[in-house]
Amino acid sequence: MEGRARLFHPVPDLSLAGQAGEVRLSSFRGRYLILYFYPKANTPGCTREAQEFSAPLPEFERLDAQVVGVSRDRPEVQARFVEGQGLAVASKPELDCRLSDGRDYFLLGCGMAVGFLMLQATQLGLIAHPIAGYDPVKAKAALGIPEDYVLITLVVVGWPGPPEGLSQKHRELESSPRDRKPLSEVAFWGRYGQGIEPPGEMPS
Repeated sequence: MEGRARLFHPVPDLSLAGQAGEVRLSSFRGRYLILYFYPKANTPGCTREAQEFSAPLPEFERLDAQVVGVSRDRPEVQARFVEGQGLAVASKPELDCRLSDGRDYFLLGCGMAVGFLMLQATQLGLIAHPIAGYDPVKAKAALGIPEDYVLITLVVVGWPGPPEGLSQKHRELESSPRDRKPLSEVAFWGRYGQGIEPPGEMPS
């Protein structure tokens, strides 16, 4: 049928709305084109797919190949999807002190830096979310982090998206009330286990 792609046949010219205007398939003629499709931007699976295509971009460029992702999302939604970034927080013990019980203080310093990053992101209208569901060994290799550094966390930074982009499970988590321990169980005054209200007489 005319206008429909067939296996092992030239692909008919297509025109789609892109982030910077119209994109025509014929504009890539003479180059390798890696065309992949994803159902919806800003969803976990599609984000991972985009990252996996983005990681080897230098190799694709060396082969004069272009990578193009296609979805049914509006161009402005795709633009926000592309603008989302990830940060790796890494350091090593030698860059800070070690306490008498053997703890490395650099972990606290990096944790404070991540906290300030999250506050700054919120002030700019962004979302910064530290994640733990990753393989540190593979992530260090992919990002070129030296072997003697500790990859403490990865922080995903991006623009807030519509709740429709979340799975049913995560929509429920986002809209449900937070289950937190009472302050009296996590904050103390003067000594561990003592309430947060200043006592009449501080312990010596």
